[in-house]
Amino acid sequence: MTMSVSLARAIVVSGLVASSLTVSGTALAQEGAIPTPAAGGQEMPQFEMPKAPDIAGAFTDDKKTPEMIKSAEEMLKKTALAYRDAKTYSDTVTIIVDMMGQKQEQAMTITRDAAGARIDMGSNSIVAANGKVYILSADAPEKFVSYPIDGTMLKTLEKELGGFNLPLPRWVLEPGEAKDVAVELAGAMMPAAKLAGFDADTGSVLLTGEGASIAVFTIDPKTNLLSGAKLNMAPPGAPEGFLIPLTITMTPAVADALAAPITFDETGKKSVKSLEDLAPQALEVGTDAPAFALANLEGKTVSLADLKGKVVVVDFWAEWCGPCKRGLPHVSEFAKWAKESGKAIEVYGINTLEQKKGEERVKAVTEYWTKQGFVMGCLVDMDDATIKAYGFQGIPATVVIGPDGKIAAVHQGIDPQNPAKIIDDLKAECEKALAPKAG
Repeated sequence: MTMSVSLARAIVVSGLVASSLTVSGTALAQEGAIPTPAAGGQEMPQFEMPKAPDIAGAFTDDKKTPEMIKSAEEMLKKTALAYRDAKTYSDTVTIIVDMMGQKQEQAMTITRDAAGARIDMGSNSIVAANGKVYILSADAPEKFVSYPIDGTMLKTLEKELGGFNLPLPRWVLEPGEAKDVAVELAGAMMPAAKLAGFDADTGSVLLTGEGASIAVFTIDPKTNLLSGAKLNMAPPGAPEGFLIPLTITMTPAVADALAAPITFDETGKKSVKSLEDLAPQALEVGTDAPAFALANLEGKTVSLADLKGKVVVVDFWAEWCGPCKRGLPHVSEFAKWAKESGKAIEVYGINTLEQKKGEERVKAVTEYWTKQGFVMGCLVDMDDATIKAYGFQGIPATVVIGPDGKIAAVHQGIDPQNPAKIIDDLKAECEKALAPKAG
């Protein structure tokens, strides 16, 4: 099993929320906070539902009257027109998901003009230009996926990706006159959204949706553009009363022209058929292992170049990754054998893809590694550059590098039925890598 987030899901709020649920759920399960069915028919322990913040407290009854809801509708129609009439539009949108005290933050930039539109989030970009919609990744700058525009950018993405939902009003990228302002405002974040209140003093609109979902959107009275929102979302299939708090901040700007027009040049780049082809590909056996120089938990740098002439085994892992934690003890058992054998074998865990950064991350990893008593050393891939260089989209992943610096073996995921099998596999692969070459 591997843990990964696809390019398509990374750009939409559903992917951000799903990622938060996965990480938070894993962490809670590992700490024993989520009850599991008791043996022998015993009653399952109670689980206290996390409480979402009160984001609608300012909306008193006098702000929920039919007259105020009508005022909200009129304001939102003006907002839709403001987006439609803008010659160009640019925005930086920040989304914070707060899941049981664990916060994940994602920022995206959005630009559009008469020629096209562009969304950038992390290393991923979506560009509408030349009559096509392009999907790009900074991790694979020489490749792109493209689709002919069918109507609009968003409709094309919905068709080609099997569903595509921005955590924003459609007006941002698909300007037009409003038909159902509540649905168009909340979009996929809140199915069946309805206007429920209006605060004229703050320019805030209250919406309700399925599953007790609730949202407050704020509009700048000077520009009629959105400045942000707070939402308590009810994920599909979640227990009753389970809400995920989201905070969205926006910094919209309109102008007669963009500083740099939206374009995309295909020259020198390769068109690939799918998002899977766009993603970096894991290196194959026999290719050169990418160089790395990473700090260990004591702050000393360990480089692959310094280990040349030895077999090097590296295991990519993260503290939140359950499969990684199931596999690491077996890698440690192999490392113990390698050390006792006296053979020229070096073994390292490489911590990667963590939410924590800097000293906080090193402290957490050090505490975990020390508590587990693993035999091998641990390196920290602080900027995730090493795992990207090796082309892995998920973890755990284990690589055997021969004395000549070439990839000798690759393992992705663990065998859930027999995770200890990797011990014998690594022994055999290292013995083979150390054997004299014929001829």
